[in-house]
Amino acid sequence: MKTILSTALVLGILGCHLRSQAPTIQPRRDSVSTQLISVRSDSAVDSSLATALRQAREKSYQAATHVDTILVHPDTLKFRVGQVVPLFGSVTIDARAGGKHVEHFAPLFEVGDHAIAGFAGPAIEGRRPGLTWLVISAFTGDESERKIVARSMVWILVEP
Repeated sequence: MKTILSTALVLGILGCHLRSQAPTIQPRRDSVSTQLISVRSDSAVDSSLATALRQAREKSYQAATHVDTILVHPDTLKFRVGQVVPLFGSVTIDARAGGKHVEHFAPLFEVGDHAIAGFAGPAIEGRRPGLTWLVISAFTGDESERKIVARSMVWILVEP
């Protein structure tokens, strides 16, 4: 009987000791949640930027209604396959109405054969040897109701 009581006592003490030594699991903070809480909203900045962009687009549409001529210089761009040429550093564009410069003109650019040349951001990239064209247009309205009021063309010669 003493053996049974001694064994029970040792097991009881040992059991209490093991439970008191067991690590307690602390809830971990979710780093994603913590990061999201620290993000601040820039909706006022976003909406003012959207308003400014909308106003600029409307100014360019209004300006385009007056354009009757687009002067472009040079009439040919020549570069090599793989070469990336900044568009606005390579071509001078002047929109005119009755011979006078039109402010706020925003051109529309279209490349003829995208396999020969195409846009790489604000530049044109030579993709394979050949001859294609760049059309520069004055346009009014969004894509669904767009009207082209004037256009000009530049040849693009891509050499090997």
